[in-house]
Amino acid sequence: MTGPLAPPADPDPDTDTDLATDPRVHAPHRLGDLVVAPVGWGTLPLTGGYGAAPGGRTDELVGRLLDVVLAGGQAPPLVDTADFYGAGAVEEQLGRTLGHRRDDVVLAGRGGAVVDGPGRPRRIDGSPAHLRRACEASLRRLRTDHLDLYSLARVDPRVPLEESVGALHDLVRAGLVRHVGLSEVTGEELRRACAVGPVAAVASEWSLVSRDVEADVVPVARALGVVIVACSPLARGLLGGGVPEPGEGDYRRNHPRFAPGNLPGNNRLARRAAALAAAAGWDPAAAALAWVLGAGDGARDVVALVGTVRPAHLRTACAAAHRDLPPAVRAGLEACFPVGGVAGDRRPRVPGTAADPTTAPASVETASSAERDARP
Repeated sequence: MTGPLAPPADPDPDTDTDLATDPRVHAPHRLGDLVVAPVGWGTLPLTGGYGAAPGGRTDELVGRLLDVVLAGGQAPPLVDTADFYGAGAVEEQLGRTLGHRRDDVVLAGRGGAVVDGPGRPRRIDGSPAHLRRACEASLRRLRTDHLDLYSLARVDPRVPLEESVGALHDLVRAGLVRHVGLSEVTGEELRRACAVGPVAAVASEWSLVSRDVEADVVPVARALGVVIVACSPLARGLLGGGVPEPGEGDYRRNHPRFAPGNLPGNNRLARRAAALAAAAGWDPAAAALAWVLGAGDGARDVVALVGTVRPAHLRTACAAAHRDLPPAVRAGLEACFPVGGVAGDRRPRVPGTAADPTTAPASVETASSAERDARP
């Protein structure tokens, strides 16, 4: 659901500590009965879907990323994953590396999106039976007895939303899940879900270049007291100052905004925003994150979910939560991305299927493994 930051200017990934911090800015807030930091870590890039996978150093790298996100806030960070990330492989990595730090994070998972393998349609299964099996399989891979937040990955058009949400609340009653969440729903769907039972969080793409949620989902969430998880707050690296054309195997090749006809113009907008941020003394990615964290009416109800495999990038993101973006810089950044100025839809192209921005390529071997784990 989240994309990587742009490559760091500093070649040493452990020395990017240039951002001053102020603990008074963007204080932690509540997610249900939990306290959560304003910046969390999204694990989708561990699939290699946004470029080369970390390779043999993966477990060590995940440990370093956890070190950074745990040190970066005043409260437990949200660590977000899903059973369809690497078809279960990312959950297994987290299960191996969390260990005694499991209770130091707010561990979030998602179920309902099924990857059948490369070249075959992705599908949504929001049936209660599947959600129960998927949750239990995720718990086994994550080596934990509960998830702090478990979200419906997408609404299944074949299953009444109330039935899917009811199944999530059954998982709460069974002690497998602490809080219920939703992903990429409309404001009306959020209202319907909240009528079934408490919804702690709603996840949706939200950034300087993706602001459609502000007209519908955000006001409903705030009216209902639901935390907003801002996915892809850096627009899959674009807001770090632009990105090169995605290479082979990079999932952004499926996204219209990164298509050859759209990317050059979008990069020009991103570079203009980066120059404005730099002139004000801000790292461009940090400024974009601070914009999201301070978006709307200033309510402390936004968690920015940053997906990266670079510790330096995650450190910069966590530091952004401790700085308040000046109004003039905020207005200037917004002016860099006028309505209709960004070319291409935010949702990816998945040939022959409904678009689904949460999935990344998986191998036949791992896909068949995850499908097997989710079966009774």
